[in-house]
Amino acid sequence: MKSRILLLCLVTVFLNDPCLSYNGFKILKFEKGSVYDQLGLKEGDIIKSFNGKPLRSQKDAMTLFDGFKNEHTIDLDLERNGKPLTLHYNIVQDK
Repeated sequence: MKSRILLLCLVTVFLNDPCLSYNGFKILKFEKGSVYDQLGLKEGDIIKSFNGKPLRSQKDAMTLFDGFKNEHTIDLDLERNGKPLTLHYNIVQDK
């Protein structure tokens, strides 16, 4: 399941031009109706942090994604059309 979810969204590392430092991941494309669409993400969004933890590398993103299943709430800090935005989710665990 994990690999299928990752394949549904095309992202790229987003760099700050002046210092060429990682500053999140930009969503380039995903399928309409996919989990990303249902979560309210938009193509062009730049995901900057996950539960307050900055996404500065691909390793950061994978580590946070792996820990996703243990979370009860998730806050995604992102940039949309040049403006900051936080998306908040409450996770319901299947029993």
